[in-house]
Amino acid sequence: LYQFLNVDEAEAKRRAEQAPGVRTLALEGETLYTTDEKWQHLAAALVGALRAFHAAHPLLPGMEMEALRSGLADQLAPRLFRACVEQLVRAGMFAREGNLLRLPEHQVHLQGEEQDVVRRVEELLSAQPLAPPDVKQLERDLGLAPARLAEILRVMERNGSIVKVAVDLYFLAEAIDTVKAAVGRHLMQHGSMTAATFRDLFGTSRKYAIPLLEYFDRDGLTVRVGDTRQLRERRRVDAG
Repeated sequence: LYQFLNVDEAEAKRRAEQAPGVRTLALEGETLYTTDEKWQHLAAALVGALRAFHAAHPLLPGMEMEALRSGLADQLAPRLFRACVEQLVRAGMFAREGNLLRLPEHQVHLQGEEQDVVRRVEELLSAQPLAPPDVKQLERDLGLAPARLAEILRVMERNGSIVKVAVDLYFLAEAIDTVKAAVGRHLMQHGSMTAATFRDLFGTSRKYAIPLLEYFDRDGLTVRVGDTRQLRERRRVDAG
């Protein structure tokens, strides 16, 4: 630009920033320029895409950034798209949570029928708290399509009422809290625990014992050592 204008770079930048109808974008230490018309066109396209997504998926908190970018008619490079999104977030047009984007006014609200499903899910999971039905069984019991049930389960998980222990297995949060406390006490007293010990302690089967133990590993309570589990914090102290 400064070569075209036959001025130094600083002067070219000053003129560009003061020119009517020109908008600047900060991108990793660089300054990019576009027109207000193109910017407004992009913003309108993004808002329209998010509005359509919210209408189609009212129970989802937002749309993945990459899905939004790839759906644009005019493709933007990922880093340029992120810079545009950051400016739109600062302007209050979007809200961002991690990699999810939503319109500021979008909130997840369960309707009457959906609240009935939530209550029914809680009933089914509480019937046998340590041997709950898997997702396939929930689909059959509730008569819901997989995608529909998945959305409701995600809402319940975000609300903290259930915990996703495996891809197809959810437990009530209070059941997880109870088991977690009992596992902690056992390991404080005995130092380690096998899958068989866990199974016998809680009167459950291997089908549930293994996913629960793996969940507690991921959650940071335990660490696997051979065929046993130990408290992660205690092992860290012992190793130190």
